[in-house]
Amino acid sequence: MIAKIYQKAISKSRILKSQKILKGAEPNYWMFTVLCGSSRNRLKLVKAMAKINVAAEEAHRRNDLYPIFAKYKQSFSANKKDPLPSVSEFDNQELIIPNGFWVTGKKAVQIAHILSSF
Repeated sequence: MIAKIYQKAISKSRILKSQKILKGAEPNYWMFTVLCGSSRNRLKLVKAMAKINVAAEEAHRRNDLYPIFAKYKQSFSANKKDPLPSVSEFDNQELIIPNGFWVTGKKAVQIAHILSSF
């Protein structure tokens, strides 16, 4: 499974982390999310992936950013500066890397090499 290759590679990284999988959960990995630690690291990883022709992207759009929710935004939290600090933290560092049937074994190894050396 490609996700296991990525997880092993990420475990060697000083910066990257996999999303935490709850005990007893069995993810289907229709997406593989990497936590990059910061938006700067995310951009570096996107560029590294592009060098091997791999499209990595942000995929989780915060619902509170849509105009329809603007009037409710401040009611989410007493923290007026950032009403959703944990969501902001995730939003600033998450990146999706490909892991579907179209990723060949050779490409998965190339991706893993970048992940482990990051």
